[in-house]
Amino acid sequence: MKILIAEDNQKKVASLLSALVRPDLMSRNDIEVVGNIYDARVALRASHFDLFILDIVLPNRPEDEPSDAPTLSLLEELASRRTLKRPGKIIGLTAYENVFRDVAPTFFQKTWTLIQFRFDTDEWADQIRSCVSYIKAQELEPRAISYKSDLCIVSALPAPEFTAVIRIPWNWGAPEPLDDTTFVRRGYFAVGDRTFTVVAGCAARMGMVPSALLTAKLIELERPRFIAVTGICAGIKGKVNFGDVVFGDPIWDWQSGKYTSGKSAPRFAMAPDGHPLAGAIRAHAEQMRSDAALWANIRSEWPSPPEVALKGVIGPMASGSSVLADPDVVEKIVGQNRNVLAIEMEAYGAISAADFAGHPRPTAFAAKAICDFADGEKSDLWQAYAAYTSAQAIRFFFERYMPSIVDLAGNR
Repeated sequence: MKILIAEDNQKKVASLLSALVRPDLMSRNDIEVVGNIYDARVALRASHFDLFILDIVLPNRPEDEPSDAPTLSLLEELASRRTLKRPGKIIGLTAYENVFRDVAPTFFQKTWTLIQFRFDTDEWADQIRSCVSYIKAQELEPRAISYKSDLCIVSALPAPEFTAVIRIPWNWGAPEPLDDTTFVRRGYFAVGDRTFTVVAGCAARMGMVPSALLTAKLIELERPRFIAVTGICAGIKGKVNFGDVVFGDPIWDWQSGKYTSGKSAPRFAMAPDGHPLAGAIRAHAEQMRSDAALWANIRSEWPSPPEVALKGVIGPMASGSSVLADPDVVEKIVGQNRNVLAIEMEAYGAISAADFAGHPRPTAFAAKAICDFADGEKSDLWQAYAAYTSAQAIRFFFERYMPSIVDLAGNR
């Protein structure tokens, strides 16, 4: 357990240390003391503290006059931003009755603790020691890890894929940092009397590795029940059309295998390791696939859709690290699975991250839409439409079926 004390009165510091440093409570090595708000910020950037004991009236820097303004500014920063590592608990401390009265509403609104310090009584010390004992008891108890969010959506690029996702009317908030390098959007949607939370993120660039890294971050920090990979992909001509949404089953890395030397050219021995679609997801995707009216409605909402009808399909999806515009390579992929419907670059990485996650494991799947056929006629013409149909498929899948599947998260 680590404690940070921000206090500029050395007599009060001595009293606090005397109350805390006991064989059955705390070691002095686990307590850091600073005398101003600037140094407190430095400490809070560097380390996580289980308890922050903060004098309300402090100087901003050592040369400044003490005031409650810099302290309240620090507390607001802790409450509303992620520039500092938030302590587990905060205790405000003041010897001034008027300051206690003025700041009490702020502390109680944030569910922080405010204690009035007095040299002529140990009541304040008893309160702080009780708080420390409670925190230490919590540390000794086994913690049951549970889901935090209901759905995380993973997209490959800001446009057109992520743009299509945040156009889903799910009450999105402003972008916020997931960590130092990744921003996400948070939203929610209601089905009946239940509300479900959503976090949407976009990988730094295309490919299985960036999508796997993003998905691993989302799993670690958001602990979602479900992960859905959206976006665009190439299709196999004659099997699917522009905009068709493919629920990948299975999804494998078509580049996985071993190259061996041959008489005329190296030979590739493929070793695909596929991820099947979870049973509950497949069963509900089958229901959605058969709803022709739904797909017609999605198509009709796009300003200039292609002439062909829109449909949802379930079938094999190949992932790889290369953008394809070569029919010869496509033919080799078809040789790995003659039923393949789609080829893309992210889904295998994201679903692998989910598949190897610890408890509670999310259920992950991909529903990506066809924008080209990975041939010499490859173009960007239908990318925005495909990103739209993929996002809408995810929207209606969860708006229809989330109450039925929410308790099945983690099943394969």
